Amino acid sequence: MNRKQEHLRQMSVEDFANIRELIAEHSKGLEGRLERYRRRVRIRRYTVATCIFMGCCISYSSAVAAPKYSNIVSSTRVDSEHVCETIHNVIEKL
Repeated sequence: MNRKQEHLRQMSVEDFANIRELIAEHSKGLEGRLERYRRRVRIRRYTVATCIFMGCCISYSSAVAAPKYSNIVSSTRVDSEHVCETIHNVIEKL
């Protein structure tokens, strides 16, 4: 039998039995390893999502207190207190 024919031969019953033995041997504890891997992936995903939320969204949150402006100069006849209140109300709505 030359080398090309050896690679193309049909698998025998013994070959399948050997493959089943190897699968049984190498897959011991596989379910536990997969569950641990899935748990680590979930934790990693939630951690990244929390970091993105904290880094990007917390500064735009409505829970952040909007500062009141006390010193605004207006070029029109509008009262500066009115301008400060308007700006404060708009910032609170963001």
